[in-house]
Amino acid sequence: MSSSYTLTEEGLNRLLDISHDKKFPVIPFKHEMGIELLEKGRVRLWTQVEKSTSACQVDYVFNNTILTQGKKYSMNFDQSTGIIEMFMDSLEITDEGTFTFNLVDGKATGTTSLVLIGDEFRELQKKSEFERAEWIRKQGPHFVEYLGFAVTAECDVLLKCKIGNVRPETEIIWSKDNIEIAGDDEDAQKIGREDGELTFNIGKISKKDAGIYDVFLKDERGKDKSTFYLTDEGYQAVLNELFRVIANSSSEIQVLSTEHGIILYSTVTYYHEDQRIGWLHKDAKIAASERVKSGVTDERLWLQINEPTEKDKGKYTIDLFDGKDGIRRVFDLSGQAWEDAFEEFQRLKAAAIAERNRARVIGGLPDVVAIQEGKSLNLTGNVWGDPVPEVSWTKNDKELVSDDHYKLTYEHGKFASITIATVTEADSGKYALLVKNKYGTEAGAFTVSVYNPEEQESKEEKKGQ
Repeated sequence: MSSSYTLTEEGLNRLLDISHDKKFPVIPFKHEMGIELLEKGRVRLWTQVEKSTSACQVDYVFNNTILTQGKKYSMNFDQSTGIIEMFMDSLEITDEGTFTFNLVDGKATGTTSLVLIGDEFRELQKKSEFERAEWIRKQGPHFVEYLGFAVTAECDVLLKCKIGNVRPETEIIWSKDNIEIAGDDEDAQKIGREDGELTFNIGKISKKDAGIYDVFLKDERGKDKSTFYLTDEGYQAVLNELFRVIANSSSEIQVLSTEHGIILYSTVTYYHEDQRIGWLHKDAKIAASERVKSGVTDERLWLQINEPTEKDKGKYTIDLFDGKDGIRRVFDLSGQAWEDAFEEFQRLKAAAIAERNRARVIGGLPDVVAIQEGKSLNLTGNVWGDPVPEVSWTKNDKELVSDDHYKLTYEHGKFASITIATVTEADSGKYALLVKNKYGTEAGAFTVSVYNPEEQESKEEKKGQ
């Protein structure tokens, strides 16, 4: 009986690998070497083996030099979990290179390495230095959130920051352009503090508020500083946020008719002079003219169309810059909206014409006239109206006619006069100049009181007895 087996080249290589692994066993790793950045800027290099015995030994190597436990390095091998780690308090320029963990467990060996060079090393070193500095900073009073800004719904600009680890004795100092804001300064009223938040309420911002703002924290444990550059790009960033709040506060377009025409308008919480606003008619930009003009009054953004015609019908759009693309409000001035607005315009125009041109007494007459019996009385009232008013005079609500006692004249459509040549007590009473045209009627009323000196003197003597 015989048997045979053909050993191929591939099979031979596999047997050789098995023989090698038996002769030179390898410690398996669950994780190759990794790196972590910890608090205080400390660096952790670590790996984990799948299995090992209590006899397993580790050499910690940097650039072929074995490292030892000390001030710079600390090592740990937790055999229960298989985690091997090495810590460095900081990462220095001399730490650029290759880190290796060499393991020996009886006949078995294992190696894992991490190459930390070039940009990767410099980036990690920069982060380590930052974390170290941050930890030192936070041992004293410090900023949890650095100085920034916010715009309220009322369009007030706030500079704000959050602070931590402060004590009653911690000094908090604000400054603008390197000049401290003292307690008796006007700007000191803008400073606020609630819990761990500091604020500086600029209010409605203008160019005079531009500058460099600093907040300083200081006590025996340390100090910290935060700066906000409300200049150039910083100032524009604040304005863009303000424009966003304003644009979003805008109302839908409303329509208002006046004696002059039709006004389209949108109201906002607040308007800043630097905010760009545009009006469009049928998606075309409206050019300003004497008949069509736009503007801002308080918080109202308006477009005024004087003496509107059929050509002014259509879609109107107001475009408000919001710091980015813009916000649009649209109103369709056609159909019933146009009919109602145009009808109201015509009504108000007619009423305004009537009010401007109605007959009226514009001056010249006193409220009361006291005159001695036997004297001559002459009064002239200034009248106006278009067309020229008709005039008449009344005494005690009865119309007067021009005769030998009452002389009534009306000259140039402007001056209406009454003359009483010799007044008597019978001429006392309530008089009125009445003016009238097609737009209205008005009365200029006055009182005439005629007295006799002798009778008045006699009455006073009787009172004295």
